[in-house]
Amino acid sequence: MLKNRTTLRNTAFRNTAAALAVVMTLSACATQRDTTTMTPAEKRLYEQSQDFNQTMAEGAVAGVLVGALLGAAIGGRRGAAIGAGAGLAAGLGAGYMVAKQKETYANEEARLDSMVADVRNDNVKLQQLTASARDVIAQDRDRIALVQRELAAGTMKADEAKRRLAAVDQNVAHLQKTIENLKKKVKEYREASNQTRAEKRMNTSSMDAEIAQLEGQVSTLENELNQLVTRRSVTRVG
Repeated sequence: MLKNRTTLRNTAFRNTAAALAVVMTLSACATQRDTTTMTPAEKRLYEQSQDFNQTMAEGAVAGVLVGALLGAAIGGRRGAAIGAGAGLAAGLGAGYMVAKQKETYANEEARLDSMVADVRNDNVKLQQLTASARDVIAQDRDRIALVQRELAAGTMKADEAKRRLAAVDQNVAHLQKTIENLKKKVKEYREASNQTRAEKRMNTSSMDAEIAQLEGQVSTLENELNQLVTRRSVTRVG
């Protein structure tokens, strides 16, 4: 009996720890650069992208903690482990519309107005982020050009070239992650609009227009990043 309890406790701990490890990995994805080596434009970019990159990790954290607490209340350690795992899945998959339905509004029109304001606010944030991203992309193009010149002149070794281009690669990875999360946000907004229109029989044209603008901004940013990725691949370093 004691052995079974010990095994169950260890399993519960491992499952909960595994769920939290996934959460920590998600959180770490948004911050992989040493801020002391960043340019002002890079610092702005990483700060401005936090809103878009932390949403999924924060939802997962809440899911793990709530799931573990509810599971523990129902089934002790085993319930905590099961609840943590289920909470992680729910936290990662929780949609925007689910969150809005939990909020209290005077009526459905007020709820829709709030959703329109959310998308509009993200459009403003993305405009600012894109401006910073363009500055960083320009800096990274200059870094790549300098490395190419010095490699061609024989004044730089491959190891040094790889070290200098590491910042470019990290910026690219960060922007790719940000764009991935932005696409998910666009999808959630569209699903919320479709659900509101279908279930509430409401006119969502204002929200749809904001969503289209957001999607367009994401597409533009992705295209500009892809140009940098192509330029980076030509160097054949790293």
